[in-house]
Amino acid sequence: MRTVIHGNSAGSIGGLALTGSTATGNLTISNSTISGNVEANPNDTRYGAGLSATYGTTIDLRSTIVSGNVLFDGSTNFPADHGLSF
Repeated sequence: MRTVIHGNSAGSIGGLALTGSTATGNLTISNSTISGNVEANPNDTRYGAGLSATYGTTIDLRSTIVSGNVLFDGSTNFPADHGLSF
């Protein structure tokens, strides 16, 4: 399955988020692209604009691109392709 997650924007995680107390286990993402997503967070807390997971989640990326996702703190774009929440 080919998937593109692109052009999303949110206050904490712009692309794909696996969060919450029950978001544990394994996830495989294959032949996909996660890019061009924006985490608009003025507090500069880097959750991961492209891909973010809660502690306890295993993510297996196969032939997948995670690139070009940014944290926007109100004035500057910072690279923020992935993040972990504990």
